Amino acid sequence: MKRLLSLLILFSLLLTGCGTVVVRGALNSDNTVVASGVVSIVHLTFASDGNGTSITVTAVTLLQSGTAQTLTFCGSQVSHFPMDTFVTARFTAGSTCSTLVTVTAAL
Repeated sequence: MKRLLSLLILFSLLLTGCGTVVVRGALNSDNTVVASGVVSIVHLTFASDGNGTSITVTAVTLLQSGTAQTLTFCGSQVSHFPMDTFVTARFTAGSTCSTLVTVTAAL
């Protein structure tokens, strides 16, 4: 619904002659999130699922342009994140951990 409203507003602005409208980004139809960076830390650990049950998660810290971003993925995903390698991870965000969809590594 939000996507339809955004497109309606965009086309209304174009039709009314409000000048140049620049749209950046991409429509994300599958609700996945993308994060990229150089793998600086990766380790297997545990987290509580909110019901008192301990689950295995993989914590990954990515560095890009001097900024660190730590992501938590469900299960053991360590093999997908080689140290000191630039990766792009596509995942579905979750409350306790995210579900990894794909990882592309630039070797």
